[in-house]
Amino acid sequence: MSLNKQTNKNKTQTTKAFQESWNVDNTWFRFESESKSMYCYLCIKVQNSNTFTVGCNIQLLTLLICFYYYYYYYYYYYYYYYYYYYYYYYYYYYYYYYYYFYYYYYYLYYYYYYYYYYYYYYYYYYYYYYYYYYYYYYYYYYYYYYYYYYNYYYYYYYYYYYVYYYYYYYYYYCNYCHYL
Repeated sequence: MSLNKQTNKNKTQTTKAFQESWNVDNTWFRFESESKSMYCYLCIKVQNSNTFTVGCNIQLLTLLICFYYYYYYYYYYYYYYYYYYYYYYYYYYYYYYYYYFYYYYYYLYYYYYYYYYYYYYYYYYYYYYYYYYYYYYYYYYYYYYYYYYYNYYYYYYYYYYYVYYYYYYYYYYCNYCHYL
């Protein structure tokens, strides 16, 4: 970029129109590219010994290029902004379904876990009653067994009782015969 200082007498008509709005004689600077296709007039207005104001007149081509890059930048800015929220949306979409299925399988895990212990409980419940009836089965079995032997001994008791009376009778009978 090159810098050329110009007085009010050397400015272009466009620059003069801009300068006339200031109503004072100002110092103008022209900034231009090496190809001189882009340039900018900068006006410095001294208000007092301590402050000054800066104004600028830009060539139309430069202004169009600036607006072109301005919209080009904002186009890609909103393009990026769109895909950012697009990605953000699908991120929470999959995040939501991830936790949905996570708690879904979590629920089923504890569901089957519950029924596992439920059947486990009834398994031992019936196991307990199995041995309960098994116990009573042998209880009645031995009861029957002892009852059988009780009758057996009862039978022999009466058998020996009969034999005892038989011999007792025979003894007295023989004694009776003896006295005869």
